[in-house]
Amino acid sequence: MAKLELLFLGVAGLALGGCSAAGSGDYRGVQDGGYDFHCVNRATLTTEEACHLAGSPDAGDQAPDYGDTQTGNQGYDDDCKYWVTWIATPVRQNADVTFTVTAEKAVERTAAVGASIDPEVFKDNHPAPNSNVKTTEAPLGTYTIGPVRFDQAGRWTVRFHLYHSCSDFDEQSPHGHAAFFVDVP
Repeated sequence: MAKLELLFLGVAGLALGGCSAAGSGDYRGVQDGGYDFHCVNRATLTTEEACHLAGSPDAGDQAPDYGDTQTGNQGYDDDCKYWVTWIATPVRQNADVTFTVTAEKAVERTAAVGASIDPEVFKDNHPAPNSNVKTTEAPLGTYTIGPVRFDQAGRWTVRFHLYHSCSDFDEQSPHGHAAFFVDVP
């Protein structure tokens, strides 16, 4: 289906009331000139109770289920739980970079408070060097993450893990991840 047809269907869906606070028909997230449709009718409500369910494996005991890495600086996490946006200080090789990440719950459209976002930074199979990255939250739902150091030029992946101490066993667990490409000149 052509992008124009998809855009028409999206606009028609909005005109017919297809958009709701629960994420149904939510077309936010322009990616490569098109819209991010992977979360249409899939926004997931999280519960604190699902963070550490009895009998569920620990967060580190299961294979991660990551979605596609996104272009741009905004999009949904892989499980449609959060809308994530980021900005960064100038990105250069061998320079300290600080990310400012804002996370919003996809269903409630409120700040993802206490997400203690942990970044995973790599290029192909090469991890970013240890730069003693710290994450602070202020104001609520906005996270300053850094310093991050890119020791090679090229296209990197930065995956933001939200509520990383929670298990990813239950789909309603707050645990989530959103990955974005970052180009280093």
